[in-house]
Amino acid sequence: MNYPPWLKREAGQFSLQLNVKPGSRQNAVKLDPAGGLQICLQASPQDGKANKMLIQYLAKLLRLQQKQIVILRGTTSRLKVLLIKTEADEQEKTIQKLLDSLP
Repeated sequence: MNYPPWLKREAGQFSLQLNVKPGSRQNAVKLDPAGGLQICLQASPQDGKANKMLIQYLAKLLRLQQKQIVILRGTTSRLKVLLIKTEADEQEKTIQKLLDSLP
């Protein structure tokens, strides 16, 4: 399967490069005009609220535990790299849930 450039798959985990848009009307996963992954969040970017909501939202969307999602880079930036830890047999299903959530 061909994956988009913002998704890097490895054994037992995959990473996502994404742009976060805090202060949105609703939480949503979208593609930006350049084809990158964008996640809109209702939370404000102050005091780590948007980072916390990002992890909660993705955990719920992908049916994972919050501890399986880690922000590798970008804790104070809108451009982030996330590491998502999955069991090898569940990885493809988890990636497909993310791709299916895109408009």
